[in-house]
Amino acid sequence: MEIEEGRAPAYTMGEPEQPTETRHRERLTPEERRDNLLDAAQAVFSELGFERATLNDVADRIGATKGCLYHYFESKEELLLELVRDRKSAIMAGAEEAINSGGGSREERLEHVLRSMWQHLQEPGQIGLAALTLNQVSRVPELRRLLVEEVIPQKQQTLERALQRDGQDDAGSVEAKAAAVVLPCMILGVALCEHLLGRSDAAGLTQEQLGEAVTRVLLHGVK
Repeated sequence: MEIEEGRAPAYTMGEPEQPTETRHRERLTPEERRDNLLDAAQAVFSELGFERATLNDVADRIGATKGCLYHYFESKEELLLELVRDRKSAIMAGAEEAINSGGGSREERLEHVLRSMWQHLQEPGQIGLAALTLNQVSRVPELRRLLVEEVIPQKQQTLERALQRDGQDDAGSVEAKAAAVVLPCMILGVALCEHLLGRSDAAGLTQEQLGEAVTRVLLHGVK
């Protein structure tokens, strides 16, 4: 268990007047409470690191009780798994939307998907979560299983659809499969380097300009 001993809960029972934050929390639906806990976990893991963070830290972030948190997540590892699953589902939903709205040609579809992936990584907390996931994948066996058996295959299948040549059913070709493996890694690699080193600031580039460069190079190479 990751609950620290000796720490008082954020709010105690029997108080005549509960804080507004707690009263508001009690009116949330179960799905809204779960989402709030995931948001809190992402913020706490990003600030403290997964190893240092505790379930108490997550609960305290939103004024939740330990019992409320344990109702949804039995351990810190389970909380991490659900956080990764939830955020990756959002990425795939964005990629699917990009394919459906990206126009009829292969290049248009692929361009929309690549832009969608880059833009999602620029959203608050997303690149930090990616770094956290990579750091913990060798320490949490279930996290590796989630990535290898669920997240990565789904992403590759979506990219293979985007890579399908116009008028041809070659989504399962070796070329498409290889590209579907390489492209996400290349986008993530650039985003991680930028997150860790911040080289675009020194070069006078905005995140939008860097994303344009990434998309252009992946689509057309360096000219």
